[in-house]
Amino acid sequence: MSKFDRLFQVAKDESAEFVADSEVKPNKPAPTGYSSPQPVKKTGGKTAKLVAVAPEDVTERAKVSGKRQHPDFVGLTTYIRKDVHRKVKIALLVEGDNRELSELVDELLATWLKKKGN
Repeated sequence: MSKFDRLFQVAKDESAEFVADSEVKPNKPAPTGYSSPQPVKKTGGKTAKLVAVAPEDVTERAKVSGKRQHPDFVGLTTYIRKDVHRKVKIALLVEGDNRELSELVDELLATWLKKKGN
C-alpha cells in the first residue's frame, strides 16, 4: 500500500478515518550497510540525538540535487492550520500534475506581489 493511498481514500470518502504518517509502517526494510542507532547516556541534563552510523567502507555519498541546493531558492518555515495543509496535499495529489506544495506557495506569493504592484 502506498503512503498516498490513504489520502486518496479520504478525498473520496469524507467518512474515512485519516491516519497520520507516524502511524503508517514503512513497506521497505531498513537500508543495509548502516548500523542501528546506539543508545546514549544523559550528560549534564542534556541528551544527545541518536544517529545511524555508516560503515567505514562507505566513502561516497549520493549527490543531492533540487531546490535545497539551488541558489535561486531559499528555505522557508511557515505555519498553517493542519486541516488546510491536509486538504491542499489531497488537492495536489488529485490534480495529478506532481506539483509540489512549494511550487503552489511560490505561485501564490508571486501572484500576490503582482497584485501589489511589485
